[in-house]
Amino acid sequence: MHPSYANLAGLQHKQVADAMARSAREAAAPPPPRRIKQLEDDGDEDDEALVCSRGRCPLASLLFFFFNLLENVATQH
Repeated sequence: MHPSYANLAGLQHKQVADAMARSAREAAAPPPPRRIKQLEDDGDEDDEALVCSRGRCPLASLLFFFFNLLENVATQH
């Protein structure tokens, strides 16, 4: 076998191994965060647990409280 063919074969094996490793990492990666449009479509835009998982819990709790308060006031009148 010509030396350059051996180098090509080795490069092909390395590329295949790299692609398989990348594929395994992508399969094991957590899913990306859902965007607001996806949340609205799913009806989860007011889910406090989703907001808290993003590290914004104190402000989200306050906003969630006021949103519910306004909603309760609006439904009573």
